[in-house]
Amino acid sequence: MATVKIRNISPLGHLDLPLIRREGDPLGQEGAGCLEPGEVFEVPAEIAGALLAQVDNFEAVGKESK
Repeated sequence: MATVKIRNISPLGHLDLPLIRREGDPLGQEGAGCLEPGEVFEVPAEIAGALLAQVDNFEAVGKESK
């Protein structure tokens, strides 16, 4: 399955992203926690398009991997 690396560039900083099971308190406080400001994460290519359409919140990092 191809994946894409994406960076959280949201001006809000911490983001809940239930689509990838990242929500709640900041990372380390409880469970997986929300996305940290500037955090790079990987998602399946099928999901990446929807996230990258939110140009104020996410940007692609590097190239798609297989």
